[in-house]
Amino acid sequence: MKIVLSIVLFLFLFSCAHKDRSNPQERNVSESIPGVINNFLTEKENRVQKQDAASSTEVSQVEMKAELQLDVDKTIQKIDVGSNAQVEDWIDFFARRDRERFIRMLERGSAYKEVVQNILIENGLPKELFYLALIESGFVTHAKSRARAVGVWQFMQGTSKRYGLSTNGHVDERRDPIRATEAAAKYLRELYEVFQSWDLALAAYNCGEHRVLGAVMRGGTRDFWKLYEKGLLPKETRNYVPKFRAAVLVGENPGQYGIDVKVPMVIYPDLEAVEVPSPVSLAEVARRVGMDVEDIKKYNPHLSGGITPPQYDRYEVWLPTSQAKILTPQADTIPKIKVITKVKRENFEEKYYHHVRTGDNLSTLARRYKQSVSHLKSINNLSSNRLYVGQKLRISVKSYHVNTVASQKVTSKKTRHIASGTRPRIYLHKVKRGETLHALARRFGVTVKTIKDANRIARGQIFAGQTVKIPL
Repeated sequence: MKIVLSIVLFLFLFSCAHKDRSNPQERNVSESIPGVINNFLTEKENRVQKQDAASSTEVSQVEMKAELQLDVDKTIQKIDVGSNAQVEDWIDFFARRDRERFIRMLERGSAYKEVVQNILIENGLPKELFYLALIESGFVTHAKSRARAVGVWQFMQGTSKRYGLSTNGHVDERRDPIRATEAAAKYLRELYEVFQSWDLALAAYNCGEHRVLGAVMRGGTRDFWKLYEKGLLPKETRNYVPKFRAAVLVGENPGQYGIDVKVPMVIYPDLEAVEVPSPVSLAEVARRVGMDVEDIKKYNPHLSGGITPPQYDRYEVWLPTSQAKILTPQADTIPKIKVITKVKRENFEEKYYHHVRTGDNLSTLARRYKQSVSHLKSINNLSSNRLYVGQKLRISVKSYHVNTVASQKVTSKKTRHIASGTRPRIYLHKVKRGETLHALARRFGVTVKTIKDANRIARGQIFAGQTVKIPL
């Protein structure tokens, strides 16, 4: 892997040596890290194919192909969310200074958490990446940055196109939390495969692969925190990684930081993607299934103008499962509407499906479509890895299932630890000026006695700069 990474870094820096520094997400595919990787793998594959043709033994062919095979389902390192001074500052920001807004973000994100984490896990990614979308957009589907990044995952248009999202005057799939999460999983997976570090992958997600690669080469290290100390990354990016870690720590343990998150009942019901002719009116779809058109727009925030996109002959609309069953048998009878607009025609089948050809297997298809074998099997309900020629494989999610989430109160931390059979996690907190044992107890959801016992504090006094152990 180190050899491959070195080659990738060399090819990348050589190809970009005289390029202007534009927005990191607006690069041409051939100039991006995925482009360099794909070029490298294509050249290697061509060499292997020539060697295969020259080889007369089946054993040598298998060995060469095994060398080429990209292990898309390899175990990816877990994200380190350990704390330090920088992370602690962001924890304080979320838990105290920006408390109300962070609570709203957590409550809004709870409606999407299950499906987002399922997509991440199926693609071999840590579920904690859910909090990346949280700090990017607060799960506001129509969020738009000053740099024109859009949607839950804040994709720039060039990057969204690279990972299969459609954007024009009639549709912007960056606003679809389901399809955008699939695209984000592909992008994050590639970033990790290149940098082999989640800190650097997250930094690249923020400021672009080019800047992070340049910082790594100038700093002579792949340690994010050393690059941080040397000031080789933009200020926003230096804050981005500790901000993410803090969001995970507070979001996963809100009670420990004195935050009461009222999880709302499910905003989204179970949804199914129903294929309809395109373009059709969403009002007509609503009429046929007995729904309010505003509800259909809520489930399809990526569709603007009240119609499905005219660049496709067919398109999929998200509907609650019960209404999807009503519409499916009559979908082909929905009349198309005439739209006077110039759009580049796109192929619906190529967007959502792959027709299996001779030589295809799940591993090569997973690599081609930038996802994991597990995800492909899940969305196609496959129980084995066997494929057959002519089989129609789905390459994107077709359903969106969210279970009802209810708040569950734990009686006490001692009871919880005894029940789970685990020892409490120790959090090291550096005392700030003005903090007291009672304030820390309220913040972390423990008793004053717990903190005193863990730190052997006889009296009830602590001082600024002191590091105290907080059993969580």
